[in-house]
Amino acid sequence: MTVGNAHPGLCDDAPMTARPAHFTAAGEDRYLPTRHAQSHWGPDHLNGPALVGLAARALETEFGSPEFMPTRLTVDLFKAARGVPTTTTSTLVRDARRVRTSECEITQDGVTVVRATMVAYRRSEAPRGEEWASADDFSWPPDLGGVGMSFMGSDGVGWTKGIAEHQHTARKRFVNRMVDVVEGHDNTPFVRGAMVAEGASLVTNLG
Repeated sequence: MTVGNAHPGLCDDAPMTARPAHFTAAGEDRYLPTRHAQSHWGPDHLNGPALVGLAARALETEFGSPEFMPTRLTVDLFKAARGVPTTTTSTLVRDARRVRTSECEITQDGVTVVRATMVAYRRSEAPRGEEWASADDFSWPPDLGGVGMSFMGSDGVGWTKGIAEHQHTARKRFVNRMVDVVEGHDNTPFVRGAMVAEGASLVTNLG
């Protein structure tokens, strides 16, 4: 999600660049939220994908490895995060031969606002047999231009840029070309997956 206008509650010294990002780095494990991290839920709240993406990035940066595949990310949003300096602290909980578990806390003004746990399994060969796969009947919106562009879709309605038309019981879809979590750093596939999973709450709560 992106918000078009800056809010005075967000960090005014966070620079805006041609390529948008939710945060700018302000030292080791310390970040300043930009206007792109602003949420629609309150005048000085940060959005879920920005926070989940920041936690996923911190965990993958600190404890990611080509030998391990991230398989589960659990994120608890304890309280509303605000547009103030934000710190991540990552800890290795367990590092065994097959399973690696790590945690990240996001704090603001010394208070924990987010806690995330990542479980990663050592990569191995797939077992014998065949896996079920759904039919590939997904149709994309006609125009995906622009970073941060998002669309809502549902059966019988199609794609729109609003959500009001999709408040019914049919199957729903959400497409978002998300911005970077931290300025100057591309989102990895794991970070993108974490952010879109958080954004999926937009469609699961429409009924």
